[in-house]
Amino acid sequence: VLGLSVAIFASSNRRQRILAWLDTDCGPSSDLCYQASMGLHAFASGGWFGVGAGQSRMKWSYVPEAQNDFIFSILGEEFGLIGVLFVLVMFMLLALAMYRIAARAKDLYTKVLMGCLMSWVIGQTFVNLGTVTGVLPVIGVPLPFISSGGSAMLAIMLAMGYVLSSARAQKLEFEATLEKKPAKSKKTK
Repeated sequence: VLGLSVAIFASSNRRQRILAWLDTDCGPSSDLCYQASMGLHAFASGGWFGVGAGQSRMKWSYVPEAQNDFIFSILGEEFGLIGVLFVLVMFMLLALAMYRIAARAKDLYTKVLMGCLMSWVIGQTFVNLGTVTGVLPVIGVPLPFISSGGSAMLAIMLAMGYVLSSARAQKLEFEATLEKKPAKSKKTK
């Protein structure tokens, strides 16, 4: 806690972000709170079913970095609660699949690496979702697979390449064990 406090208050940018996040009177007129306020406004204006794909009004000069950090708020506006729940379910299925691959791995390296990759991807997702919903301060973390971007997308795709490679290796190993088992012969009377 002490190290985190020193890191926050050592930089004026970090200090302003944290203080803006903690400020309850922070509205869209404040420069520090503008992005978070507009993101929440876009997120909330989607309703149950959203305004339609590509029909977002907030992404045009209202929500800064709408294609990157605040893409989830634009998804909420365009696809509504149903679309947001769909995205959340997809991330939960990804986490479950990565957990299953880690649990079935026979070597420690794959187990540890898969756990780390799962923590990274799902953790980054939760940080982005927390930022968009106002639970966490705005820190500029992209939403995996959805935010536009170069280096973050490249890193996620490399990680998913390893995940898919591990899943394929487990599948081939399972099929090889099935082929080794002798077929049961039917008893004749």
